[in-house]
Amino acid sequence: MIHDDSDEIEKILDPIPASSRNLLWISSWLMANCIEIQGTPTEAYKDNTSTALYFLKKYPQLFPQVSAKFKNSIVHKKHLSWISEGRRLEKWINNQVGPLSQIHLVQSQCSDLDFIILKIDLWEAPAPGKVKFLEDLELKWKSHKSNDRIYTWFDTKEKISLASDWLNNNKEYGEPTPIVHDKEDLMSYFENKHQDKEYIAFQISKIKARWHQNKYRKSNKSKSQKNLLLSDRSIKNLQELSSKHNITQSKAIEILIEMENTHQLYIPETTDKANRPMPKYSPSENKNEKINSDTTTQGYALNFDLDGQ
Repeated sequence: MIHDDSDEIEKILDPIPASSRNLLWISSWLMANCIEIQGTPTEAYKDNTSTALYFLKKYPQLFPQVSAKFKNSIVHKKHLSWISEGRRLEKWINNQVGPLSQIHLVQSQCSDLDFIILKIDLWEAPAPGKVKFLEDLELKWKSHKSNDRIYTWFDTKEKISLASDWLNNNKEYGEPTPIVHDKEDLMSYFENKHQDKEYIAFQISKIKARWHQNKYRKSNKSKSQKNLLLSDRSIKNLQELSSKHNITQSKAIEILIEMENTHQLYIPETTDKANRPMPKYSPSENKNEKINSDTTTQGYALNFDLDGQ
């Protein structure tokens, strides 16, 4: 008969504490090592206490092995205390400890953190080796986090949302839809999918480029493009103006147009001179004088999006 009384499991496990952590690995270990589990009543699986109690009462000969494992292989909780920073760390460390245990596990009634600790507890290795592994893993995590500066740009919900959309639109064929709700999700996605830092930086640069492109388009909704044919000299002057005043070439053109339209200083004077009748001139009056013909400077067609580049 299955009992819910925790006192009974404490007596059976003594001197092993009947903590939730111990009950989890003990019940998992027992199910993996009991030969005959067919016909086990459903009540035996309703929680870890019931499972441990059922199998230890049915197979008492397994208790010495459970006791030996607790004594030689289970590390103290102080060595696991650093695994508590949230789901990003949990996802990262889950990939690190994934292949440790040879026991097939199915996560059902425990949290991600408890599942990670379960893998470590079931790992067939002596406790000192596990402690060394966890210490090295903690150092590796701290080193890993030192690269977090590449994610500092994602400081608003709008940027996170754009990153989520970009990742969904550019995912590989057959890849699950990335779930990105916040910055922590974004970091976890990159860390679990791409271990190469340069590739992550490249992906982030593509997201930033899309952000700036969207901002540019939004700021230029009321503007349109215009093709202009300018001489080589005008192109050079435009480039110099743009560089000197640290503005875009289209912005320089827009400023000049606004100023001329307001003050009308140069265009009227230039057009008036062009419309004046040419003075009569006869080459025969000075045979040694050469007539200078106008030279045309080859121009380039420029495509300007005003207030853009």
